[in-house]
Amino acid sequence: MAANAENLVSPVPKRALLVVDVQNDFCPGGALAVPRGDEVVEPLNKLIDKFLERGEPVYKTRDWHPPETKHFVAYGGTWPVHCVQNTEGAEFHPALRDDPRIIVGLGPGTGPVKVRVTWPAGRIEESPIEIDRYTTLVEGRGRTP
Repeated sequence: MAANAENLVSPVPKRALLVVDVQNDFCPGGALAVPRGDEVVEPLNKLIDKFLERGEPVYKTRDWHPPETKHFVAYGGTWPVHCVQNTEGAEFHPALRDDPRIIVGLGPGTGPVKVRVTWPAGRIEESPIEIDRYTTLVEGRGRTP
């Protein structure tokens, strides 16, 4: 029996919190610092706590470059050296919530990860806090087996 699209999508909305690249090199003092980038940590921690309390998944991603990569200026790329694997710059901001229930993406031996999120019109502008580079609330209908 062939599956149709209605059978593949859960009728119950599922939510997950995706915390993107809140790393030392992207915070003040880092190699590729975002001005005031560390100001997202406190509001993120509150969101992380809420999601974990509700049993909803939290994912953290990180930029994780080898020491030599075509992305860096020295090797033909456009970016300064940043977020090199196993360095302090690649570590998450020290005040960012850590919890064994948080799923961390990327690590040694992994390739690039691409995330595609489709937003309803105006969704980002309606965000109560400006943390779009660092946090994306992903809401959608989860696939069921």
